[in-house]
Amino acid sequence: MDLHIISLLCVVVSMPAFAQMSQTSAPNASTSHWYLYTRHDSANFDFIAGSRDTRLIGGYQYALPNQLHWFIETGFKPLEDGQLSDIASRHGMNLSTGLRYQLSSEVELSGMFNQQNTSDEQHHSTVSMNFEGAYKLNTQLALKARYQVYPDNTPLSENSLAFDLNYNF
Repeated sequence: MDLHIISLLCVVVSMPAFAQMSQTSAPNASTSHWYLYTRHDSANFDFIAGSRDTRLIGGYQYALPNQLHWFIETGFKPLEDGQLSDIASRHGMNLSTGLRYQLSSEVELSGMFNQQNTSDEQHHSTVSMNFEGAYKLNTQLALKARYQVYPDNTPLSENSLAFDLNYNF
């Protein structure tokens, strides 16, 4: 099954849960829940002028023992070159799964595998291993540092460090 179909199914299945969540309080970090957020990447700390990428990401987090969570999420870039992106083209679509550890109520660490369709002319699909650290400013805002490790045989063979500002709905 291709990444576009899986992503679309995740979004469709999660819509009733997102609607129900908006009527209840924010989920506790130790519970299983659906989530939706926007991620604004930056190569430096300038989140406006240095923004490389804005994504809409949704997923499900399943609580495990000892402050561990397994999660699966999918996302896409809603804008490309200032225009609404064509979701059917699958440019910028991604699918991730991994583990998240809740170090404290404000700090979490994550490790995940990520598959992403690039928006270049060759329409490459790349796989990376991501390591993230997040600091929650409040229930809706979080600052993240993300290190992506790519295999040597991919178009994006250089590892990268990115800083994100996340807004949770």
